[in-house]
Amino acid sequence: MELPENESPAIDAEPARRIKEARMNAGLSQRAMSRELGIPCRTIENWESGQRTPPSWAVELIVDRLNCMTPRRGINNSISKFNQAG
Repeated sequence: MELPENESPAIDAEPARRIKEARMNAGLSQRAMSRELGIPCRTIENWESGQRTPPSWAVELIVDRLNCMTPRRGINNSISKFNQAG
């Protein structure tokens, strides 16, 4: 089935939501995620905006890796509290 010229195929928003949510929970900007995972920043932008959809296996690996990261703010807060207590 062909789509009319002015319509594009629907892109599943779920991978974009999962990646963005995991990135934000890890306390990373798109640029920081790019550095941490070695994925071009533009690729992350395209995924999160829904312009491109990564393969499902890549989404699983990325989300798993991000979920293992401690939020940057949490690390800094813990260090600050530890230093103040000592």
